Amino acid sequence: MVLEYFCTDHDTMCCRSCMASAHRSCEKLLPIEVSAKRVKSSAMYEEIAKDVTTLYSAINELQDTQRQGMTNLKDSKMAIKEDVKAKLEKLIQEIEAALMSEIDSIQTSQTKLTTTLTRYVIKNKRYKILLNSLNLYRNMDLKVKYLC
Repeated sequence: MVLEYFCTDHDTMCCRSCMASAHRSCEKLLPIEVSAKRVKSSAMYEEIAKDVTTLYSAINELQDTQRQGMTNLKDSKMAIKEDVKAKLEKLIQEIEAALMSEIDSIQTSQTKLTTTLTRYVIKNKRYKILLNSLNLYRNMDLKVKYLC
């Protein structure tokens, strides 16, 4: 049923059926329109309005805090990203420098080996010429023996 009355004894709204059964002995049953006229001037209304204002302010503060937290988180994320990027670039440069140093060292060693090998090739050619000369003299010596 439609709620039409307000029981001030029980501080609740009620319908005609409830009024006749549960609120028969209550002294202050008023129509809702009459009881509502005094609501805005009541201490409870003022207290509720104050509480609602306080809750509204608290919610706004929480929203501001959340927005600030999100902004701080975003800023922190960007700072960490830049820091990681800088550290990675530094590590890459260090690795590159170490690799280039190793390559230079290998290249120097290879140059030395090539120089040494070239000297051995030249000596080998000389030894071959000398060996050919010795073989030629031996053959000549054998021919001279046969001639004698």
